Amino acid sequence: LSDDQLLRKLASKFLCEVAYNCEEAQKKLCEYVGFTSFQGKVMINKWPAHMKAELLVNTNLLESIKEGARKAHKKGNRFWTYPEFSFDPEGAKNKLSELKKGSEKEKLALELLTVDLTFPDPKFYLIGFTVTSKKKDIPYGSVALMISK
Repeated sequence: LSDDQLLRKLASKFLCEVAYNCEEAQKKLCEYVGFTSFQGKVMINKWPAHMKAELLVNTNLLESIKEGARKAHKKGNRFWTYPEFSFDPEGAKNKLSELKKGSEKEKLALELLTVDLTFPDPKFYLIGFTVTSKKKDIPYGSVALMISK
């Protein structure tokens, strides 16, 4: 896991965007990267350290994660998170308005800031996508691998 928060967010957002509603991309990601689908959900990052401990004592954690992913998919979200991620639109709007849309460099800075403000940090959240296939599970990797990461 990178020490650079923005890099972690960008990499995770990229994977979610590539996988969104694209069964072929989902299969390739799972095959090449070793992701595993479990009941139609694919987690793209390692378990945050604080959640590993919670998993040992909270027997309902996996069910909560599954339910949260189901709700996110039902809302049409491109990704799911646990815990549910929300951002402050007013705070984001204020920070974004500080940047002027001008040069290409400023536009790139604006886009990076947008990702930074509107996407969860995989160091603290579980992040994933919902499988598009009717089969729901993509047979690559292993569930044990998914949980141990």
